[in-house]
Amino acid sequence: MTRSALVVVLMGACSGTGSGACDGFADRNLGIVGTEYRPCAKEILAKLDALRPLLERRVAGEATDVTAARDHSASLAARIEATGIMDDYRSMRPSTVVVKWPEASTRAFNEAAFYATVRYEAVLAFPNDDVLQQGIRAHEQAKRAYDAMR
Repeated sequence: MTRSALVVVLMGACSGTGSGACDGFADRNLGIVGTEYRPCAKEILAKLDALRPLLERRVAGEATDVTAARDHSASLAARIEATGIMDDYRSMRPSTVVVKWPEASTRAFNEAAFYATVRYEAVLAFPNDDVLQQGIRAHEQAKRAYDAMR
């Protein structure tokens, strides 16, 4: 490897623009299984876990760092975007979802994580306990689906 190629590789590895374990899933069209997807799902759960207490405090009327909540939300959205699940679920083509995500636990995780993300984003924009509770239920479903992935 030439010196300039090594610099390019190292720059790419050190840049903060990637989504880590979630990179590349949006470009795939079939057969993503739980064993390869778990590291990405773990990153998504970590972002949901970090965002939830900030939103709970916001809904409760307690002082919270809205900028930090927005940063967590943006990071979560980047990971979701890197998987392609927003486009998959918005396409309204169930065959796309089943072919790309053949395992039920992985599909269940994606659906719950997507729903939790949308609800948490709504709470960030307009603090509302009912919507927060919907997001929390979806978040908990995502955790159970993650545990079921093999």
